[in-house]
Amino acid sequence: MRQLADTAAATRARDWPRALELALAVWRDTRLPELADVIDRIGEQCTIEAPPRGYRDVHGWWMRHAAPYQPAAVSTLAAYASYRVRASDTTHAEVAARWPRDHIVRAITTPRHARVALNLVDRLAAIRTWPADPRIAARLAQWLATYALVGGLRTIYPTAFAAIADVLVAIADRRVLDRLAVCRDAWRDTHVEPLRRMRDELARAHDAIDDRAWTATAELLAETAELAALVDASVVVDLDRLWREIAERPDDDAPRAVLADALIARHDTRGELIALQLAIAREPETRHARDRRVRRVARLLAVEWERYLGDVALVIQHAGSEVRRGMLEVVRAGLADTPGWAWRAVRGHRELATVRTVRAGHVTSTQGYAAFVAGLPNLRSVQIDSTEIVEALALEGARLPITHLEYTQVPHWTDRRVDARPVAPAIHQLARIAPQLQHVTFDARAIGNELPAVVAAMPSQFPALDRVVIDAPASAIRELVHLSKLPFVAVRSGP
Repeated sequence: MRQLADTAAATRARDWPRALELALAVWRDTRLPELADVIDRIGEQCTIEAPPRGYRDVHGWWMRHAAPYQPAAVSTLAAYASYRVRASDTTHAEVAARWPRDHIVRAITTPRHARVALNLVDRLAAIRTWPADPRIAARLAQWLATYALVGGLRTIYPTAFAAIADVLVAIADRRVLDRLAVCRDAWRDTHVEPLRRMRDELARAHDAIDDRAWTATAELLAETAELAALVDASVVVDLDRLWREIAERPDDDAPRAVLADALIARHDTRGELIALQLAIAREPETRHARDRRVRRVARLLAVEWERYLGDVALVIQHAGSEVRRGMLEVVRAGLADTPGWAWRAVRGHRELATVRTVRAGHVTSTQGYAAFVAGLPNLRSVQIDSTEIVEALALEGARLPITHLEYTQVPHWTDRRVDARPVAPAIHQLARIAPQLQHVTFDARAIGNELPAVVAAMPSQFPALDRVVIDAPASAIRELVHLSKLPFVAVRSGP
């Protein structure tokens, strides 16, 4: 008997909740990753009550749909699982009453002791009551691997990390193995708590999932492939296709508008953000301080930044990044607590497909920053602050499609040592990495005495070069007058 025949029939009828329950039943018997991907797609078609507009009310809405377990709600709950997860929009007494037998909740013995993220504790307790569902696995892996949560778990993190790992092991979604392995290896030699505890739980979860033997017959694999094709043909709006179209046509507003409508229909405020910014682009308001649309956009980005961006929020700063027409276009990469594994983990993320400009933030890993930059498909402008990054880009084998370069060496926000090596060899390397370069901005204070020779050699290295701008302090402008006489050079007073 065909195991997925009933699921296919429900899909043809577009009875998505029924198709979801049937597919989950087969997945729990097989743990087939390909079927988990299909479940993700079916789950996207199931909608629930929209989350409230009051940000502090979202946790109550989340818990109402999370307990008891509702398969049709899990895709939406997974999307919002990290929303205000480090906050406490409930009380210790409410959490304790809701989960009297949960050992994590019992670990919080008094309200005074409960200086933890109660939203996280409450949601984790609910998830622990669910049957295995692959749609929550990626979020749990993110929690287990993200030390940004540590501050909210400080008094109970040994218990909490073990509980998250236990749920991951019970779900046994093999799609999270790569994430767990990368994070485990990144902290292999650490002796710092709680990173050591996180590393140990990551390793335990990885090995336990990897060791579980699940067999899939050729017939089941074929049925799963057929079901995947049927689901793709049956969905009314294919969100994945729209995201791909936006990446392929970053200047076209049409797919963004369609995506906005589809997300609004699913009660996702990201759709509202896209629609508002498209409207502002069409009909700009000169007095932005009084424009309700502008205020609403700012509020959405401030509160929902991490939910919109997922892992990308581990790498880019909110301040210094810009969202235009609903998508990231300018990013400042690097936070003080960016995990080393995250730089490569976000490569290929759909939120980065529209990025045109990247600037260095708190960069403590030149290799990580180089890997991040090299993975941006529509990049046009990049900031480089050291010869180390140029060398790292060369090691990546990067070929950047950029036309604009900002070269400012070791800004004040980094922790790296001053790079005193000559700049000229790095510029020579850049000629191979970014052959389409047209416009370069130099910080004269960063380049130092090499500046005249570096600038004079650039036309022969970059055939498309038509503009070099040199930012210099007012006191140094006179010394650079001879450079400003070159037809492609402009010298201006910098800060």
